[in-house]
Amino acid sequence: MTLVLVSGINGFVAVEVLVSLLKRGYDVVGTIRSESKTAFLRNKFKDAVDSGKLKFAIVPDITVPGAFDEVLKQYQFDVVLHTSSPFYLNAKDVEKELLDPAIKGTKGILESIEKVAPSVKQVVITSSLAAVGNPKLGAAPGHVYTEEDWCPVEWDEAISNPYLGYLA
Repeated sequence: MTLVLVSGINGFVAVEVLVSLLKRGYDVVGTIRSESKTAFLRNKFKDAVDSGKLKFAIVPDITVPGAFDEVLKQYQFDVVLHTSSPFYLNAKDVEKELLDPAIKGTKGILESIEKVAPSVKQVVITSSLAAVGNPKLGAAPGHVYTEEDWCPVEWDEAISNPYLGYLA
């Protein structure tokens, strides 16, 4: 059976991905910051947890180099779905709370896969419309987004405002 690692398993997107993976019969290990945060998922997906189809791995800080090494060494993953990135609009330190986890977490999981997980055949990194939207233009009804579209928010703008920090 295909074994899938889903980072940030308790996030909005990750839970939807998890539902889809379990329906299709995949075995899933989800990373989460603390054991206490697994309670909701253990309840919601009780049958999957009880049958061993869903397991959890604690990764307290995705910004730490090698944060994903242990879980990637522990299992022989076929696929890694990186969904972990914080989103909230009341960040006090945008760089530390939003930008560092997004950037360092993504780079870190890729580096860990390369270093310790030769069994991984596919990697999916999720994103959102924030990556391609332009806050200066606002909504763009009818616009078809392509690889030419990227959010133009610069670093100095991003660290000044949690909303812009999320977009960046």
